[in-house]
Amino acid sequence: MVRWGLRLLTVLVFALGMGVLMPIPAHAAGKVVDTTITSLKIQNLEHQDVDSVFHTSTFYLAMDWDASSHGTDVHAGDYFDVTLPDNMRFPSDTTAREFDLTDTQGNVVAHATVDPGAGDTGGTVHVVFSDAVENRYNVKGTMHLASRFDETKVKMDSPNTFTVTVNGEVSGHSTTAQTGVVVTGSQPITEEHLAKWGVDSTDNPNQATWQARINLSKSPLQNGTITDSLDGQNQTYVADSFSLRKVNYSQYGDVTDTLQSWTSDELVADGMLQMAPDGKSFTLSLGDTSDAYFLQYSTTYTPGMTLHNRMTLTGGTRTYTSTASHHLAASGGTGDGEHTGVIRITKVDEDGTTPLAGAVFTVTSPDGSTFDLTTGADGTVTSGALRQGTYTVREKIAPAGYELNDQEYTLTVDGTGAAVQTVVDRPIRTSVTVTKAWDDANDQDGIRPDSVLVQLYANGQPVGDPVTLGADNQWTHTWTDLLQREDGSDIAYTVQEVGTPEGYTATVSGDATTGFTITNAHTPTTPVSPASGRPSDNLPQTSDDSGRIMTIAAIAALAATGCIALAALLRRREQ
Repeated sequence: MVRWGLRLLTVLVFALGMGVLMPIPAHAAGKVVDTTITSLKIQNLEHQDVDSVFHTSTFYLAMDWDASSHGTDVHAGDYFDVTLPDNMRFPSDTTAREFDLTDTQGNVVAHATVDPGAGDTGGTVHVVFSDAVENRYNVKGTMHLASRFDETKVKMDSPNTFTVTVNGEVSGHSTTAQTGVVVTGSQPITEEHLAKWGVDSTDNPNQATWQARINLSKSPLQNGTITDSLDGQNQTYVADSFSLRKVNYSQYGDVTDTLQSWTSDELVADGMLQMAPDGKSFTLSLGDTSDAYFLQYSTTYTPGMTLHNRMTLTGGTRTYTSTASHHLAASGGTGDGEHTGVIRITKVDEDGTTPLAGAVFTVTSPDGSTFDLTTGADGTVTSGALRQGTYTVREKIAPAGYELNDQEYTLTVDGTGAAVQTVVDRPIRTSVTVTKAWDDANDQDGIRPDSVLVQLYANGQPVGDPVTLGADNQWTHTWTDLLQREDGSDIAYTVQEVGTPEGYTATVSGDATTGFTITNAHTPTTPVSPASGRPSDNLPQTSDDSGRIMTIAAIAALAATGCIALAALLRRREQ
């Protein structure tokens, strides 16, 4: 019996082990989504389309994907798979093994997992949608993977073709897309006059860094001049971020040594750098030169927008132009539904820098419908995805302690980024009144002063200098244009008399809303009566008063005698 039990236990353990070891069918949680790659490109690290790439460079395999054929029938857990080109490599030090596809608000629309093939060549990307796609239609997006060439499978200095396949293992759901690029070997730069690009500012997401390679070919430039401008958007140059270096370049465009350098202050002091008053363009004078330069500077930047920058180099009759753009996109790719733009509102105090939370804005859509947006702790709020069109924004509820801004703003959502608006609110102001009252029997003692000093306090701290109260201002004063709130709380205003007059006591009543009254009380000294404290100079008149006293005394004596006689008579009768 024991032996049979041991056999049964062995079978059960083996079965459980097989259950653990046997592969579970993949993607059981959702369905495969018919997805089309509508665009497949190779881009440089600035996300610019290129037709040639150096054979050892890292680049982006960028694609636009479209799952709109499913309408609203795309749900959390649904997925699609992309088979990667077998002549590209996706090593872990270059390609993230996992990344998110996010919408313009940072919401994760899908999660992608990269599974490279042998030797990190080829492989697949498995994309699983999140619940952010629920109740959306026209679901589509982008995806880019940092990639390198498998140099054993590409032809140098020749066009090469790269192919991706979507859902290749699912019958009836497979689509393919191709792109091509020339893979170049090591070659020197024969001639280059101006090259410019934008990079992310690693320590400040609200700034963009720009770099330019100037006159690598060292052509003679007569009165060489750089002009640069920012196209559209409310962005400006960071004045102290400029750095210019006179350099030598290698034949491949790398700086080999620096011959001379200038900071922003030095460029201005030497008259080389001139900034436009609005901070949206500058001119850099290089003079007559045949030297090469490397220029770097920063501009302000609002995350989510696309910032365009145009640079021109002129020298004598020669003109060279380079245009670059900067967009701080979510790593890995994007995804969204029907709406293609967002509105981002920033709410600040009148000082222009203090963010204000709790402001409610009403946004009116092109079709007349409305919705509200409320700023968060950082003073900003970003709408959900919106259809393209013209929107109006008006403040509905001001932050606590601030006046309502009744201006209406018109914003255009065009799908190129965020429509940004900064709205300024003025703090609510208040006033405080103080009145002096006297309780001194109308100055009976004549000691009331002609004036007194009163100090206003805010949260226990003095506000300005004491004010004078007197007959000239009817013993009253009103402080105006006072802040009502500070650091999110109402300011407690109080008043206090400065040096109470001798002989008086001061009492403060009222409050900042109804007004304060400072009452000074004094009890007058009681005056001495003129008829008391000394004898009269006139003798009393005694003639009439003496007669009356003698008559009253005689009547009293007679009454007493009668009473005694009556009492004696009554005792005899009883005996």
